[in-house]
Amino acid sequence: MHRQQHRRRAAARGSSGVPPRSSSSTTISSRSSRVIASDLARDFHVNAGALGGLAAYFFYAYAVLQIPVGLAVDRFGPRWPLTIAIGLAATGSLAFGWAASSGWAGLARLVIGAGAAFSFIACLKLVSNWFAPGRFATLRG
Repeated sequence: MHRQQHRRRAAARGSSGVPPRSSSSTTISSRSSRVIASDLARDFHVNAGALGGLAAYFFYAYAVLQIPVGLAVDRFGPRWPLTIAIGLAATGSLAFGWAASSGWAGLARLVIGAGAAFSFIACLKLVSNWFAPGRFATLRG
């Protein structure tokens, strides 16, 4: 495909802002537990070890789902997996905000991590579809 056509397609598709926002919310979700650690410890009556476990639930789901999500994105394209990711992350975030115990908060972090796994892989697929191969490393972040 001609370079100018790549640029026009990329500008048209990237203007929605959904993939960048989805990726940004993933970064915020993965690091948010550090910011609110003292509040979580006070509200859930847990020690530092339990807080570390609570924060790790996000990464457990994120790591385990990388390969299955990659297969789903390859099979169905990035649109539906990204839609699922946004729904999962939003549901998990609401559940985390309403969690009454550290157990429910951990489950919510698992759901957020699952949504983040979908989001990252789907955004990588979008970048590879929409932009020239030489720009992948730069746009990947």
